[in-house]
Amino acid sequence: FGVEVFDECVVLVNRGPRGGTFSVSPSSGVALVTDFVFSSDAWVDDLDHYPLTYTFGYCFSNCTSPSAQHWRESVTPGASRQTLKLPAVNASSSVIPLVRVCDSLGAC
Repeated sequence: FGVEVFDECVVLVNRGPRGGTFSVSPSSGVALVTDFVFSSDAWVDDLDHYPLTYTFGYCFSNCTSPSAQHWRESVTPGASRQTLKLPAVNASSSVIPLVRVCDSLGAC
């Protein structure tokens, strides 16, 4: 028949929020006693992808496995601070703070 048919489409991919900062204060304390304030600011996304949701958590020494990450329940959209008490670890481990910032469409 010798007929060529083709079509094309544009696929838009939603990228997650970007460019923000993350800090924890104080930088050290006593497990299960000290209130650690997790703060995440200045994240940006497309205007129609707000509000952003901030979820805070921690892991022990090796954070590469999702099963090693411990996340706290998501806080109110737009609230970029949360106070947590962190667990005790043995002397050879450390607690590593985490933040996950997602937009209203679920991109993180």
